[in-house]
Amino acid sequence: MNNLERLGSNIRSLRRAYGETQEELGIILNVEKNAISNYEKGIRQPNNDLLGKMAEHFCITVEELLQSDLSSIGEIQYDNNAFLKEISTTLPIFSSEQAMKNETFCKAYKAHKKMYDLLSIGCLDEFDNIDICLEGYLDCENIFTIRYESISNFISLYYLIMLLFSSARVFNNQSALLNKLAKKDKKVRKVVESIDPSFISESEEIYNLFLNDEELQEKLLEFKCTLKKSYKWAELADYYLMLQYIWNIVDNDLSLEFNKRIGVEMLMNLITVKNKYAARLYINMLKAGGIMSSQIVDDKS
Repeated sequence: MNNLERLGSNIRSLRRAYGETQEELGIILNVEKNAISNYEKGIRQPNNDLLGKMAEHFCITVEELLQSDLSSIGEIQYDNNAFLKEISTTLPIFSSEQAMKNETFCKAYKAHKKMYDLLSIGCLDEFDNIDICLEGYLDCENIFTIRYESISNFISLYYLIMLLFSSARVFNNQSALLNKLAKKDKKVRKVVESIDPSFISESEEIYNLFLNDEELQEKLLEFKCTLKKSYKWAELADYYLMLQYIWNIVDNDLSLEFNKRIGVEMLMNLITVKNKYAARLYINMLKAGGIMSSQIVDDKS
């Protein structure tokens, strides 16, 4: 199989895995159905711009699209509620008897826990107490006896906020996974069809504001370094370093797909050294049924 034939096979395999017709993929990429057919048959090769759009649509890198063998990928099955059900293991929060005796920490923790309880049943509307949580944990960061619980929970909440606001990119990019979910789930389809364009722009603005806040980023780095220096909490620091790449919560010039690839490699390395947080994330990803990277498919075959 030559390079053009491999690319065509990969496009066809991914399209079928996500349940898209050639016409539907053509509409998303703004090309004719016949063009998609020619790409899949290996008659023509998409230009670089179109290759980038395809890779982004299927949430992989251009390198994977061009060079990997994706012919073994079956139908992509994804439980869109699985992640929310397991939010407390994906983004763990901590408390202790000593910490709960502190009124400020206790208030922040209970509000944080309430958010998780609501998320676990699919409710995304009750986030009025985010400021209470963030400010409460910051107020406790210098209390030595509860410092690690406070800064760990602050990081966890920051990642949750960034993940929720980054969802705007999913809607804006019309990912293959989102389109598949919309076909199967009426609730998802209703959200996709009724999304307010201002929501996307406002979410992007807030996301970038948090990501580019130098004072906040320095504080987060300080917190991660503090965790890393502790034998008990070092695993968590490594976990969050990895997670920021998988979720693209990182300010660099790399593409979302490339950052994700870095994160997946880090995830597999952490699992090798028995990082319990990484292992739980991997299990949650398998429960959801989403494909993290074709490299993982290759490695497991």
